[in-house]
Amino acid sequence: MDSQMDMKFGNGDEYWYRWSIYFPHEYETMYPVHMTYGQFKQTGCDPVFSFNIKEFGAVSGPAFYAYMSSKYSRLSNSSKFNLLTQDYKGKWLDIVVHARWSHSEDGWFKVWLNGKQKVNYIGKTAWCYDGIYFKYGIYRTGVSSVAKEDKTTTIVYYDGIGMSKTGVRMFDLLKE
Repeated sequence: MDSQMDMKFGNGDEYWYRWSIYFPHEYETMYPVHMTYGQFKQTGCDPVFSFNIKEFGAVSGPAFYAYMSSKYSRLSNSSKFNLLTQDYKGKWLDIVVHARWSHSEDGWFKVWLNGKQKVNYIGKTAWCYDGIYFKYGIYRTGVSSVAKEDKTTTIVYYDGIGMSKTGVRMFDLLKE
């Protein structure tokens, strides 16, 4: 994953982020592998929010979602926000995030996908005091559980990665 390690944000900081991601028509999930394509990472702690695709079995199929982790447990006190189900291949997905990083309940994390707001989380958005930074790229958990060797290559494309303190023009470059 590529990251903005030198651009850490602390308690009370407010920023806008933008990027586009493209999943080719040939893209395949690697069930039961958990795939992450972007995250807001806390130095020395788990990510606060991540953007993932995971196939939840043959019935429900894969979904693109934002996941809010918890400092206590990924299984309890966590939230999953569905952004899109199944209709993400062969299209650019434009993501805009507006976040206020806070150790108290006055934080927020808002997500727009293709210009439509999908997440409006209000509350604690940071657990650690060493700063938060944005990482993007392909991160896979559980690859060793995949039996077929030919399913270990994953290709996605990124474009328009940016950050702003004011939010001006964050929606201007959205692809049609």
